[in-house]
Amino acid sequence: MIRFIKIIFVIFISVSSILYIIARPQQPPDKDSQYFADREYLRSLLKTGEINSFAFKQFLLSQADFRPASWPREFWYSINFADPRGNALLYQDIMIGLAIGIKRLYSQEEPTFAVDRAVVNILNKRSYVWHGLRATNFYAREYAALAALAYVVGDTRFALYKYKLHRSLAELFAADGTPLEGPAYGLYTIKILAPYVYLTQDQEARKVIDNFKQWLIKSSYDKIAPPLEDSPVVKLTSPISDFAEVNRSFSDWDFPVIKAGSDSTQDLTIARKSRYVVWLRHRQNAVPFNLHQQFSSFDVLLKTPKQWWLISSGYPGWSSKFDQPYLHNVATDFKLINNDYWWRIFSWIKKDKPLISNKENLYVLANSRITRSVRLLDNGITVNDRGKSNMRVIWNVKGRLIDKQTGKDKTVFVWQQGEEKMQLSIIGSKSITIRSGRHALQKDKIEQHMVIVIEGKNITSSFVLVD
Repeated sequence: MIRFIKIIFVIFISVSSILYIIARPQQPPDKDSQYFADREYLRSLLKTGEINSFAFKQFLLSQADFRPASWPREFWYSINFADPRGNALLYQDIMIGLAIGIKRLYSQEEPTFAVDRAVVNILNKRSYVWHGLRATNFYAREYAALAALAYVVGDTRFALYKYKLHRSLAELFAADGTPLEGPAYGLYTIKILAPYVYLTQDQEARKVIDNFKQWLIKSSYDKIAPPLEDSPVVKLTSPISDFAEVNRSFSDWDFPVIKAGSDSTQDLTIARKSRYVVWLRHRQNAVPFNLHQQFSSFDVLLKTPKQWWLISSGYPGWSSKFDQPYLHNVATDFKLINNDYWWRIFSWIKKDKPLISNKENLYVLANSRITRSVRLLDNGITVNDRGKSNMRVIWNVKGRLIDKQTGKDKTVFVWQQGEEKMQLSIIGSKSITIRSGRHALQKDKIEQHMVIVIEGKNITSSFVLVD
């Protein structure tokens, strides 16, 4: 009987999977999608000082064709993230653009029932589909756009959308501005949150923007935010939104050049020396669970003014997403480190957050099993990792390997980038393995680097700039 039930279960899963694959819509690339074309057209309408009333209304009405019978199809698209009209993220841009356009339109002429009714139809279409998990930028962006549209036409659902947005923001950003999904996704949320704040004057959401900006200032070096979580390198030069009137209302959205000193946030400590900057991560978990988290406690990033040396994986897009623990500079005794998913799940469940302390250029990160001490020198760093049991220390080093020397108690590597050289000296290893890794310091540019995996119980790694 049990065997028969198992067979039926396998058949059911197999048939369901086949039907899902067949029925799931295929989403075109953004640049070839209807939503992309619609967004670019709307942006062209909003670039002019006085909006073209006729053209804008026609476009708004084209987005508002919705009947209750269409809801199952819209819901199916939402749970698959496979709308054949294009990426729903693009449609969120359209919704916030419509809200900006309606504000401008109503400053030129009296409100009309046709415009208000069109917005109600859009709200009806989007309110009852799946918006993802609350602790994601996708969810926050959706409700910022819905709330903005509801506000500009006086729809009574504004209060509900605002409440949902606030709950999402509370899980996406810590009180000190630390973004759950990293700087790039944080900025992506702000791109819609800023127009929402401009329209509604929501001071609670405005505080989220201000706190996130302060986090960016602290975490950056020379206007560069490092590849944390899924993010590539983020250059802090872009305006806060795609709309001129919004940017004018956020005239303080700029960033100083910080080249020296140290700062700490909830999950990150940054130390800036004259020849380099180092980022130390002391984050093990976050609540709620979010698939963008890399759980990279003890991660160390190192950069000179011209070159990255110790890097994290970055994020080149979903098709090439980097989730592997080997692509972070961590010390770990987790036995299932080769399994990407268990690494994430176990780190989240265990909730073993490391503590950090510092005194005179010595930073100590410690949890119940491992202690990592990072000493800052004038020309580099020395990292000592001590574990209660055998552990692995992983270094992701960018550059061309030009020398390697192996002695009885010490192994030395030398890498070169341009005119700069970096030397890594390793003491206390039981074994050293060399493998290749991938990183994306730019969103769409995947590069290769060298991964050094060291096994032992008391390992000292020294990174020194070679003059």
